[in-house]
Parts: sequence; structure tokens; C-alpha cells
Amino acid sequence: MKKNKKIGNIFGVANTRYLNIVNQVAPYIQSEYVIIEDKLQGNLLAEVIETEILPYASEKVLPKGSTADFLKKMNYNVDKPIFLAKVKLLNEIPYPVLPETIVRPAKYEEIKHIISKANNNDGMVIGIIKGTELSQDELPEEIKNISPLWEKGSAVSQQGIPLVINHHSFREYPHIGLFGSSGSGKSFALRVLCEELMKLRIPGVAFDPHFELKFEGLMKGVDKVVDSKSIISYSDRYEEFIIGENVGIHFEDLNSGELISLFDFIDPLTEPQKNALELLFEKGDSFEHFKKKVVAIKEAFEIKERMVRGKKLPEDEFTPLQADLYGRMKSQISGSLTLQALSWKCTALEKTNIFVGDISDVKRAMKKRKLAIIRGDIRRLQMISSYLITKLYKERINYVDKDMAYFPPFFIIVDEAHNFAPEGRDTTPTKSILRKIGQEARKYGVFEIMSTQRPKNLDNTLLAQLNTKFIFRLTDSNDMQVAKVEGNLTDGEVSRLPDLASGNCFVSSATLNKTYPVRFRTTFSKAPNSSDPFEEMDEKIKEVDGGLQKILLDFLPITTLLLGRNLPKICEKYGKNVSLKEVIEMLEDMVKEGVLKKEKDPIGIKYVIS
Repeated sequence: MKKNKKIGNIFGVANTRYLNIVNQVAPYIQSEYVIIEDKLQGNLLAEVIETEILPYASEKVLPKGSTADFLKKMNYNVDKPIFLAKVKLLNEIPYPVLPETIVRPAKYEEIKHIISKANNNDGMVIGIIKGTELSQDELPEEIKNISPLWEKGSAVSQQGIPLVINHHSFREYPHIGLFGSSGSGKSFALRVLCEELMKLRIPGVAFDPHFELKFEGLMKGVDKVVDSKSIISYSDRYEEFIIGENVGIHFEDLNSGELISLFDFIDPLTEPQKNALELLFEKGDSFEHFKKKVVAIKEAFEIKERMVRGKKLPEDEFTPLQADLYGRMKSQISGSLTLQALSWKCTALEKTNIFVGDISDVKRAMKKRKLAIIRGDIRRLQMISSYLITKLYKERINYVDKDMAYFPPFFIIVDEAHNFAPEGRDTTPTKSILRKIGQEARKYGVFEIMSTQRPKNLDNTLLAQLNTKFIFRLTDSNDMQVAKVEGNLTDGEVSRLPDLASGNCFVSSATLNKTYPVRFRTTFSKAPNSSDPFEEMDEKIKEVDGGLQKILLDFLPITTLLLGRNLPKICEKYGKNVSLKEVIEMLEDMVKEGVLKKEKDPIGIKYVIS
């Protein structure tokens, strides 16, 4: 439908905010913008909030205050399909619009003032604003081809006005939240945000429990729909760190509270165990020395307990370490069972490899303006997160407040955020530091991106700090209620949440003029684990079978009696061993496929080209 053409009329009862419009040319697009050409008040901008099609005009289904006679007087055929829409005026007017006023599509120039003004080179390209598809051909060249979409297994051209968020505004309105059920496209969107940070060379640290934040290779079809100059290779803009291999906690840096928190991830400490730990731990201890002290005093208590039972043995003598520890702490520790449990937990904690490596390479990568991706299972990510975030935040504070060595502003990206900062009275070290950063970000330039399937389970204090929220498909009523309040959604928008297609969301932000329905762009890099596993299986079978088929064709004609003689040569050419049975099965499959045919031969069955 062309932009300069009428697409309907005002229909039925009108007020100063909501109107009904009608036409018989084409359906209205949900969330599209239209201009109402009122003769008294001028051109009025409105947004389609409901759209429907009637097979014919019936009094029972027409909007309240509307009749078929009204349509007839406007020269509409009441026996043919009727396209209706309810629209909301973006600005309240003093009196209603005149009846039968003409409605037309809004032009880009008429709506650009309500769209984000950030450009591709100075902002984060998120996706396209739904309902603006008809504006695509009117866009300035610099924003016409920056947000490719994903359809039917391949990237396709941009279809609408791109949403670009100005990251400079985060100083006043910091932090981002992504809320969506499994399969809603939330994880895909998180990859888009990471790509945008890398495009802008903004450093960050990302906790990746699902090993999804990889950015190698090019997404299928991207090179066909985007100018090659805008395609970025991310391979030198991020580094991966595996807990227990090349990133870990430096034990000597821990205080007793942090160590107790780490033990609690293994198995919550009892009060007697916690008391023993606090007595034995000294700031600056190595893990080996701390563990040695636990074992030493445990053995000292066991020796004394045997002596009490009258079982004095020649070897029941204390070492100097045992004597020292027992002498100082015998009246403050409950007994050997407490120390035995603490010793077991020390061993279990050591097996996590959490104390292998340090964070020096993470800091180095971030100083080079890279994204540092921390990988590991959710438990070990929880264990390392508070330590790592606290150390990085301190580096930034030292630069800003104390003029120490430069450390750049950065983002903290947390997937499954409700596992790191859960709602409830209990306070964990990670929850505390994330809260603190949430409240101090304006001063230090450290920002958070929190992604979760369960917004109701995310700490309320942290939730309130997220000034930009992307709300994807949600089905739980409690989560939807949180999204409504936090995202400033209307009842109509909330009702659409359970049915949002993957990659579609509402974005609410203090930096934007209104809440927009958005379709996220495709990632430029290939997403890991994105292929259909059954297609993958078929391809692998074709790859194996096809290779053997090609080799067997070189040995035709093949007779079953002489096949054994040729088998070593077939294996040599194929590059791996196959059995005689496997070769015969492949020949039979080739017969079924019509590639070969079988003939009788004096020395067996002969396989020849069909």
C-alpha cells in the first residue's frame, strides 16, 4: 500500500484518544503508524493497537456505536470483507476527530521524531521496530541496511525502521534486562547485544553457563543482504576463559566470609564447622596450608579422643603444628566430627579446580577492549562470579577515585541471572556486588546486562535498577505481572506476551520515547548448537556413505567372490577400514537407489552401473 494513498476512514464513535478506522483494500498491520487528516486539528499521528478482519459488516461484531448504514454512506460494500483497526493517538487532542476523516499511512519523516536518533556508528543496533515495515523504502541510506533479520533458516534483508540504542545514555539510565521463557529468543538477543558491544569496542565480562556465547564464522545469508564493509570479524574482539583451566580464584585474596560462601556451594556449613573455619583461616593462607591446618587439628582431636578411651599408642604424639593448633583452639572447636566434615568439604572444594589460575588474563583482555567470556557449569560460575566482579570493579574504582592504573568502563553480562541474584532475604556475595554496582554505575561506568527466564525470581532491588528492559514471550502469570509493572506494558501488550514469536519482544526504556514492539536482528556470527540435530545426522550419513559410494564406483564391475581381494585397496583409498559386510550393504543400497544393478556371474553376483 503506497504511503500517499488513503487507507481508510474514521468509523463509529470517536474520542480524544482512541479511534476506529476502516477500509476494504488491505488489512492494517499491528503497531503500524497512521496519519489522521483531521480538517480542524491537522494531521494527527496514531498507532494501530488492534487489527481485525470481518467477512462482512454485521451489527453484532462492528465496534460499539457503529452500524452497517454508516459504512454504506461512506460507499463501503457491506457484503464484502471489512478491515478494521483500533488506533491510539500519540498525543491527546482537545476534541474528537470529525467523522469519516481520511486515514493514510505515516511517512518516515512524520514518525522519525519518536524513533531513537542514535546512528549505526554511535549506538547498539537491536533490530527493527514492528509496524514500520512500510517505511523501509523511505529510510536514509545510512540506516537502510543495518539490521538484517532471520527467516526460514537464513538471514534476510531489513524490513522496517531499525531500533538503535545510544549507549552513551547509559550513564544516566544504566543497565539492561532481558526476560523471556525458554525458546523465546532471549539467548539469541543476548548474543546480539554482545556483538554490539564488540562492534563498539566496549569491554565486558560475560558469564556463560550454556556455552552459547561463541562468535566464530558468519551466519548463513548475512553476506548476501549486508554490505561487506559492515560485517565485522569478532574473533579478535573476545577471549574465552574456562574455570579450572585458565581462570580461577587466587586463594590468598579471600577473606573468611568469601571462603565460607565458597564452602556453602559445596554443602552448607553448620555453625560448628563455620566457627572452626573462621578460627583456622588466616588472610594470606594458601589453600594447601589451610587444608594442612584442617587435617592437622582434626588428627590432633582424634589422638586425644583415643587417649581418653584409654587407647594410648606409641605414635600418639603431636607434631609441632598439631600441638600449636590444639593448644590454641581445643576449647573453641566442638570435636573431630566437625573437623572431619570440614576436611571432606575442603577436598570437594579442591576438586572443583576453582583455585586453578587467576584473573590476570581476564583483566588483560578487558584492557584491550575485549569481551571476556567465562565458561563453566552454573555452580562454578556462581562460585567465581562475586570474586571476579569485585576485583574488576575495584580496578575501575581505583582508577576513577584514586587515579591509579587505567581500567576501562565495562559491562557485566549474566545469563540465568536469577541464579546469581535471587529474590529473597538471603544475601550472597554475588547478589551484594551486583546490587552495589546497580546503584553506583552512574559514577564509575560499570553496567549490567541481566538475562533471565524468571523475572519474578530475580532480586527486586536489582530488577528496579534495569532501566532498559526487553520483554520476550512469557507464560507464567507472575512473570507477566512483573513484566507489566517493570516494562510499563498496557493490558493489551501483556495479553500478547504468551504468543510472541521467537525473537520478538517489547522494549521499555527511559532512553526511548515509548514502549516499542521490536523484532531482534539476526546475529552476524554463527550461533553454536543452532543446527537441527536430525539434519546434522542425515548430513553426516550422506558424507560417510557418499564417500564410500564414490570409491566403490572406481572398482566396478565388482563380483562378490573377488570382493575380498579388493577390500584392502578399497580401505586404503577410503582412508579407514571397512568390513566386507559394510561394503556389500553399501552395494545393495546403491542397487536400491538405482545407481547399480546386479547381474548373475559364473563366480558370484556382479555389481555394474545401472
